[in-house]
Amino acid sequence: SDRWTAMASTRPTLAIRDERETVTVRVARGESDWKRVAHLRATCYYEERSKGRFTTSYKKMFEEQEQRRLETLHNEHKNDTATFLAHVESGEEVVGSVDVSKHEEGTNKELEAYVCNLCVSPLARRRGLGKKLMCTAALHAQDEWKVRSVRAHVDSDNAPARS
Repeated sequence: SDRWTAMASTRPTLAIRDERETVTVRVARGESDWKRVAHLRATCYYEERSKGRFTTSYKKMFEEQEQRRLETLHNEHKNDTATFLAHVESGEEVVGSVDVSKHEEGTNKELEAYVCNLCVSPLARRRGLGKKLMCTAALHAQDEWKVRSVRAHVDSDNAPARS
């Protein structure tokens, strides 16, 4: 059973509470948000990587590159993409993020959404936050872009994501 319960379902912000804390899911906007999302993604990406002597440098480079990617993406495609972040109300710490973008696919050029880059902080996992981020991204795509389908690629070894 899902331990997260919605406190308010008005978009673009969704507040979620479990027995420990309140987490808010909202659209990421601006340099401060891009930086915090990039930091979370670098942390998650390098979580299981070797602790070699250059890992810290690679993680920092990944974080800077991801921040630039987010800034460029949202400056050049602001009407075709959205990034959502989840943060803990008590301290603004970003504990989850996801990107969604719209695309025309197939010979009919049917509009669909593509969800990618979903990540949840190790400290916030196994509480349904990933599912809430996916649902928020899908609802945004349906409401804003009127898409009929939403796609995502999932690593076959990622059992929690496939459930």
